[in-house]
Amino acid sequence: MDNPQLKHSKQQTKVIRTSLNPVKNLLTASVWAIAMIISIYMAQGAISLSYEGVQLLIDHQVTTATVYDRRISTGSKGAKSFRFYYRYQIPQTNGTMKTYRDRDVVPPSDYEKNPKTVEIMYATQDPTVTAVVSSYRPFFRVIAPGLFGLGFVGASLYLLYKARLYLIEVWYAFGLWRSGKCILGEISRKSIRKHNKYDIWYQYGDSFEVACEVSKKVYNHLNQGDSIEVRYLPTKPHISRPHPRHVYLGWW
Repeated sequence: MDNPQLKHSKQQTKVIRTSLNPVKNLLTASVWAIAMIISIYMAQGAISLSYEGVQLLIDHQVTTATVYDRRISTGSKGAKSFRFYYRYQIPQTNGTMKTYRDRDVVPPSDYEKNPKTVEIMYATQDPTVTAVVSSYRPFFRVIAPGLFGLGFVGASLYLLYKARLYLIEVWYAFGLWRSGKCILGEISRKSIRKHNKYDIWYQYGDSFEVACEVSKKVYNHLNQGDSIEVRYLPTKPHISRPHPRHVYLGWW
């Protein structure tokens, strides 16, 4: 086992809050990444809806549409949505009329009237963006979806941060496997955080200390002053992990 003199002018402490098993880290990173993709998709949908609401609010035209269908849909919690399906015609620059189709949620009172026609508003710059005049509310068409979109953007950034943490651990594990060197370290301290999270600290070289989250079994097994084999990167000696055989023997 190599035992080089690792020196640094100032003690460096690094805390690892991910698993020490690279396979588990890769799977966890995949889960975070999938959740991030879903969150981005939700953010895109909410922001697009808010943008359409802004288009209608800023510059719109009103016309009469023909209702060709109406439907009631029930949500997972039993809430009902009443929708009109309608078609309308918009004059083109060449003098012809072009027919469009769209749908919108309407109040129950409008739905019960079962009208043949309904007044709609459409965006001047994009006639495919429409809303039934009686159901258009700026708060629900602009502000609410905009806030939801911003919330999903924040969630996406957080999920990206979490996925990155686990991917970094996978990358470090690959680097340690490929070119890591071994050195003997020592358990320097132990602590228990909230929600029964168990940490052990180990020191190696002259100035490096790493904290790892471990299981309760490992926490009870290791004591301050115990020796532990550590693998580190020669080019970045502050990056280290317990030797893989400790991980796969069930220490972590």
